[in-house]
Amino acid sequence: MVTEQNTIKTEFSDFKKLQKFLWQKLYICSIVSLVVGIIGVLAYIIVSTVWETLYEYSPAWSEALLAFAVPLGIGIVFVLSFRSTFKQGEKLADAANVYEFYSDCVMVHELHGGVETGVARMEYAKIAKTAEKGQFLLIRYIGGGSALPIDKTTLSQTELNTVKKLLRLEVPQNADIKELASSADCGAKVTLTTTNPQN
Repeated sequence: MVTEQNTIKTEFSDFKKLQKFLWQKLYICSIVSLVVGIIGVLAYIIVSTVWETLYEYSPAWSEALLAFAVPLGIGIVFVLSFRSTFKQGEKLADAANVYEFYSDCVMVHELHGGVETGVARMEYAKIAKTAEKGQFLLIRYIGGGSALPIDKTTLSQTELNTVKKLLRLEVPQNADIKELASSADCGAKVTLTTTNPQN
C-alpha cells in the first residue's frame, strides 16, 4: 500500500508457504530417488537370497543392483534436509518482515510475535541480486545469507511496477510507476539494533 509519506509498504509472514514453493519440486525428486533406491536395494537382497538358496551362488549381474544404493543414500540425505528446512519454516509462524520502499532504499522491519526485534536499511545499490519466482520477489543483499521474500499479490500493479524498477527487475514499457519519497525526506532511520531479517 502507498503510505501518507509517499512510500510503499508491504508485509510478508508466510515463510512456510514460501519454502514449500521454492523446494517442493526438489523434495519430490528426493522422495522419488529414495523410493527407487529402496526398490533397487530390496531387489538385490531378494535376488541374492533366492539365488543363493536355490543355486548356492549369487549371479554376477545381481551385483549391479547395488548401484541403487546411490539414489537411496542421496534420497535419505535430501529428504531429511528438506524436512529440517520445512520445520524451520514452521518455527517462523509468528515472524514477519515489513518492507517500506523509499526512492533510495528499503527499510526491513523484523517482527516476532508482533514485536519489532530488528530493522535493516538496504540501499538498492547494495542489493546483490533480485529474482522473480512465481508470486514472489526475492532480494539477496550483500553480506546477507538469505533471500528476503516479497509476496507480489499484496501489491497493486503500480506498486509492483515501482518496486520491480527499484530492484532493477524488468518492467513493461510505459508501465505506471510511482515516484516515491526518499528516506531523508521522511526522516527514516534505523532505531533498533540492525539484524538480518528472517527467511
